[in-house]
Amino acid sequence: MLDSTLEKRDSEWWNNFYSNKGKTIPFFKNIPDENLITYFDLEILKGGKALDIGCGNGRNSFYLAHKGFQVYGIDFSETSIKWGKQLAKEKSIELNFICQSIFDFQCKSESCDFIYDSGCFHHIKP
Repeated sequence: MLDSTLEKRDSEWWNNFYSNKGKTIPFFKNIPDENLITYFDLEILKGGKALDIGCGNGRNSFYLAHKGFQVYGIDFSETSIKWGKQLAKEKSIELNFICQSIFDFQCKSESCDFIYDSGCFHHIKP
């Protein structure tokens, strides 16, 4: 059952999901993940280059940028990437959004100091 559900989650499905910005779901609010906040509270993270996998509209990407990271956010949904770029422009924050499947993304080793996933891998069919 899970496999058939996950098979339907292509870019069109995600574009439709992100098209209604008024949804009352936690990651549509501009609030970073609690564990990400904790990493900074505990001084585990200090800055550098970050890759935010499955970034959606960039809620965690914005937080990472605020904390001094140069951020690359990647998501499969063109709609979510456009939303993130719009928010970045409104907030005058420089973020690098990439609309691409994580399976097609080419990242050089040692090019990121921190890689974060908050909504990508658990949506991929095993």
